[in-house]
Formats: sequence, C-alpha cells, structure tokens
Amino acid sequence: MNMPVRRVTKADVAKFANVSHMTVTRALTGSGSISAETKERVLNACRKLGYTPDLVARSLCARKSRILGLLTRPLAQSYFARMISSVEQRSRSLGYHVLMAQVTDGGPSILSNIQSLFGRRVDGLLIAGISLPEDAAVYLENSRIPTVFMDSPGDGDDFVFVGTNDREGGYQAAKYLVKQGHGRLAFIAGYPESYTSKERICGYRTALLEHGIEACDEDIFYTNYQMDGGYKAAEAMLSSGRGYTALLCGNDYVAVGAAACIRHHGFQIPKDFALIGFSGDELGEYSAPPLTTMYQPAEEIGRSAVDCMVKMLEGGPVNKRILFTSSLLIRESA
Repeated sequence: MNMPVRRVTKADVAKFANVSHMTVTRALTGSGSISAETKERVLNACRKLGYTPDLVARSLCARKSRILGLLTRPLAQSYFARMISSVEQRSRSLGYHVLMAQVTDGGPSILSNIQSLFGRRVDGLLIAGISLPEDAAVYLENSRIPTVFMDSPGDGDDFVFVGTNDREGGYQAAKYLVKQGHGRLAFIAGYPESYTSKERICGYRTALLEHGIEACDEDIFYTNYQMDGGYKAAEAMLSSGRGYTALLCGNDYVAVGAAACIRHHGFQIPKDFALIGFSGDELGEYSAPPLTTMYQPAEEIGRSAVDCMVKMLEGGPVNKRILFTSSLLIRESA
C-alpha cells in the first residue's frame, strides 16, 4: 500500500536552512530586511527540498487573490486576441492569474459578467473594447475596485485608460490618401456611438479640412466591426454615386469585407479604389491585394494595462491616460 507523500512545509525549509520561520517568509516575499547570503540559503533549501509556496493560503492571509478579472468581447479578431494574449503573459510574469469573461450577444449582461468576476474575488478588473451601459458603470464606480480600460475608455475620472491615439490615426490615414491625390474619401466607421469611431472620424475630418476638402456627413457610413458589415456598407457607398476614389475603414475586417464588395462590382484595388484599414490584423497581410493599414500595438497596450493595474494594487501612482501611436503599414491596397 502506497503511503501519501507529505507536503514539504515552510518549517522544513527553516530547519534545513537553519533559520527562523519568519526569515523564510521574508526571503520568499521580499518583506523585511535579511542579507543576500541568508536569502540565497533559504532559496537553495527550497530548491533542494522541492518546496512550493501555498498560494491559496498566502492569498487568504494577504486578503488578495492575485487574480485579475478580464472582461472582453469574443476573441474573433486578431487585434483583441493579440492584446489579451499579452495581458495573460504579462500578468503571469508578475505573479497574477487572469480570469476572463466574454460578453456575447444573447449571453449574460455586462453587469452580470462584472458581478460574476467580483464574486470570484478578483483584485482588479481589466476591460477590453467594451463601452459600459449605465447600470454597469454605476456598479463599477460604487465598487471602487481598481479598473483599467483598454481600447475604449470608461466614463469618469477614476478609471485608467490605455489605448491608441485614434484621432491621430484617423488623421494620418486620411492625410496619406489625400497626399496620394484622392479628393473623394469615404469612411466606413464602426458603431456611431463607439469611442474609436468618433475619434477616428474627427481625425479624418481634420485632415480633409486642412487640405481644403469638404468633410460631409454623407461620406461616413456606419456598420458593425465585421466583414459582413464592411460589405454592406461598401454597397451603400457604391450606390450613393458620389464618385469616391478612396476608402478608409474602421478596422481590417471591415476593410476586407468592403474590398470583396468593391471587387464584386468589377472595380480594382487600388486602381479604382485606394483602401486603408485600421488595426494591423494578420488577415490583412493575406488579403488580395495585401491591405494597407494603421497598425495598432495591441501587445504594448496589453502589457501597459497590466503594469498600470499592478501599480494601482501596490498603491503606486499611475497615469490615467496612456495613448500609443498607430503607424501606417503600407502594403498594396493604397
């Protein structure tokens, strides 16, 4: 009959290293003051004995779970997948785990998802690409839990936001098309109420006005952020008869859908239509022709959001607003 293997305890480590129980704790947590020699002796004892700290017990004592909640849209798009992967990797490197909830159509509400994460005692909450409805925003403000928004900011001064300078990105994309000689630019944006749509449209309008081109509401077409939405919006653009020669899209999925529609109607890209996407997703590299796009540093956004969160949890100062620059990635569509 096999006897159960006894778990190595902190007391075993203290005895092996010939130090006190408290010294072992200080060596493992970095608290208090011990010499480098003593710390190395404790760590060496842990390695030789195969000691693994009891993270659950440590969390209970510290009243912290070392778990970060993550609320996101379904990861169907590469941009958010890159961001979330970076969040998980960075969190793990800093000793945190990530508990993710995805907001889906027909699924639990945003508020219900937040409440579910809070019920699992997360230390803080990361929110990616989601604008909160009023009930969820009020609940979050009242909870006072550290929260960091990615891609789209939350309402209120207490929330930290890490994202892209979308206004500058819209400006640079439109400016590039104008410099290429295009005077009729359409914009297929995302949802009208979307923060990214509003910011990119503002940049687009600024670039047009700077070059003496009228920025008309009729030149902006709203849709979802999917390929089918891009296709339908391009149908509306073509049927408008406004003589466009260039098209700026809210993301790469919209651009790929729009490109399919343009080709279906017998036009060539970029001969008849110059096309620019936004985000730098992998599918753009393999579209026909390869898609020119405003590349967003999703990985940097994810890492920076986690760093902000950990600083908040440790009581350190954080910048309330961190905006990364998107860069024009020129391929063959424009």
